[in-house]
Amino acid sequence: MARSQRTTMPALQVEFGRPEHGWIEARLLANEVVVQESVSDVPTDSLASLVSALIHMANGVSEASVTWHLEPEEWAWSFQSQGDEVCFRATSAVLPEFEVRLPQRRLLQTMMVALTRLRADPAWEAEERAWSWPFPDASLQRLRALIR
Repeated sequence: MARSQRTTMPALQVEFGRPEHGWIEARLLANEVVVQESVSDVPTDSLASLVSALIHMANGVSEASVTWHLEPEEWAWSFQSQGDEVCFRATSAVLPEFEVRLPQRRLLQTMMVALTRLRADPAWEAEERAWSWPFPDASLQRLRALIR
C-alpha cells in the first residue's frame, strides 16, 4: 500500500515501466515513500508534456506541471521553484499525495535518468505501437543539453 509523506531530504527516484497497450507504470520513491500508478496515453501525450515541463524549469520558469491520465481520474505532477530548490508534488483524488523538495539540478538529472531508461526500452522500436505517441526524442535531447 502506498504511503504519503512530506520530506525535505533530497532523495528522489523516478521509474517508468515498459509501455504496453497505451499504458506506462510511473513510480515515485522518496526515502521510504512509494507512490505508483499506471498512466494512459489518452487523451494527450503526458510523456511529451513532462519533458516540456522539465525544459521550462531548466530555462528558469518558476512553475510547470503535467497531467497524467488514469482513466477516468488524473494524476497531477507540479514543479515549483523555491530559490535553488524545487518542490515536486504529485496529487490525485485516488492516490496519496507525494511531495519532495530538492535542488533543481538534482530533480532534472533524476528525471533525465528515468526518461533515458524509458527511451531505451525496445517497445519504442516495436512494429506495433505500445504508446499512441512517438517518444519525444528531440525534446529529450534539448533537456539533456540544458542540464549538462
